[in-house]
Amino acid sequence: LLEHGKVVGVIRTGGPDRHGVGTVQMIARDPAARGRGLGEILLSEAERILAEAGSTCFELEVFAENESALALYERHGFERTSVETTWSRSL
Repeated sequence: LLEHGKVVGVIRTGGPDRHGVGTVQMIARDPAARGRGLGEILLSEAERILAEAGSTCFELEVFAENESALALYERHGFERTSVETTWSRSL
């Protein structure tokens, strides 16, 4: 997504797989552009791209702490199907 020649948003999609499931592998926007509806635009574009590619549904992953993304996906009818736990330790 370009604005005045500057990249302000990016999506990466994949699929569909043999079951018709596409994926949104990444949605990112410039932090300075927060609150301007770019997530809505990017998610709609991902849906359009995946539908044109033959996907019958699509999935995505998001950090459980990313409340703004969770709200966006819920507004668009997504349902949480799992919650993953990530482990880490200092080196």
